[in-house]
Amino acid sequence: FTGELSADEKRILILYSHQANSPIIDGWDRGIRRGLESGQSVDIKIDIEYLDLGREGDPDFQNKLVDILQYKYADVTFDLVIPVYIEALEFTLKERRLFENVPIVFCSVPSQVAQSTRDMEAITGVVFKLDFAETVEIARTLFPRARRLVVLSGTSDQQKNLERWARSVLRPLEDSIEFEYISGLPLPELCQKLGASGADSVVLMLSYDNRDDGSDHHTVEALKSIVESCRIPIFGLYDTLIGHGVIGGKMVSPEDQGELAGQLATRVLNGEPSEDIEIVGIDGNRFIFDNNNIITSSD
Repeated sequence: FTGELSADEKRILILYSHQANSPIIDGWDRGIRRGLESGQSVDIKIDIEYLDLGREGDPDFQNKLVDILQYKYADVTFDLVIPVYIEALEFTLKERRLFENVPIVFCSVPSQVAQSTRDMEAITGVVFKLDFAETVEIARTLFPRARRLVVLSGTSDQQKNLERWARSVLRPLEDSIEFEYISGLPLPELCQKLGASGADSVVLMLSYDNRDDGSDHHTVEALKSIVESCRIPIFGLYDTLIGHGVIGGKMVSPEDQGELAGQLATRVLNGEPSEDIEIVGIDGNRFIFDNNNIITSSD
């Protein structure tokens, strides 16, 4: 997917919502490339932009980003744009003039967000849901003495929206288990707080960042610190967290989502109108567990 573009090649742009060093991007990228390779009948050149749309404190950031993209791709005609995650899709739709008449295949967007695109031209994609309640229920099944659920998230707008989503879904369970929501607590304080939790507590990790204190930790880094400092059962919602301290959960696979997006992209590049392609991905979640962590946490 590199080199100069020939007359027979197609050119696509992948827009990631996150920073380039976000671990979750690796899964999306592997999946998108595998999906493109599995069904392509043309050569493809890929351009990638890491938009860092969770950035705080610069209200003019997106305007500057538009200027950069206009300058960088002034002489480029794309055949397809793949915005990955909510913010990248919102950015692409808001700044549609950057990619006028270019088909869009979005990746990893909540189904309720994606539904608003169905009356738009030249757009389809891959949706997901987060199984908050199913993951909490399996946590309570594995740890029946649990009386308290600690839900962890970060400080960015992305994280705040995720926490609000979790609160709305989990509210019916509040009569049967005590909830505590912790958002963006500095990592040393978070580890200390969790270390002081009783044996009747379990953790649901939504996602973690904290740029307020300048540390800019990501979820995987936070998990490593938590696991090293305290012994508490942790559950998660993305399979990219397996092997980093979580026991499991009913999980989304960014790699699988990426592969679906890549497969849809090949259909569009091969001439199928994107608006005629059904949105997919909603039923892709599955229960995944790390046996080593189950044994360790159940001792």
